[in-house]
Amino acid sequence: MIDIVLLIILISIWIGFYALAKQQGRILLRLDQIEESAKVAGTGPENPNDQTEPDGLPLKTHFPAFKFPDLTGRTVALEDFRGKRVLLVHWNFECGFCESIARELGNLGTSLQERNVQLVLLTYGDSGFNQEQVAK
Repeated sequence: MIDIVLLIILISIWIGFYALAKQQGRILLRLDQIEESAKVAGTGPENPNDQTEPDGLPLKTHFPAFKFPDLTGRTVALEDFRGKRVLLVHWNFECGFCESIARELGNLGTSLQERNVQLVLLTYGDSGFNQEQVAK
């Protein structure tokens, strides 16, 4: 009787390991397909070991001049901030990441004021919509 129970337990363990290995194999095959489709679409690096520089300005490069209307319609230019400490954040109210860091940026208010840093959110779109979102 004990022999039969042990045999059933061993068979159950073997079936479990077989199912697990089969599942892992399917996952690996799917990852290979995703990598291949990324290469074909040109969205992934040719060689995953290649390190590319992120897009953007190199360090210590002067920021390009700009002029944009603020929420009140007044024109604001980069020159207005010359000599001041500014944290400039490109913001989109429909961006999930922006939404996720909104509370943290709000909590930085006091800390930024203590360090004499002004927070500037640079966004685009309808000013009425942006004003509603800022009010929230």
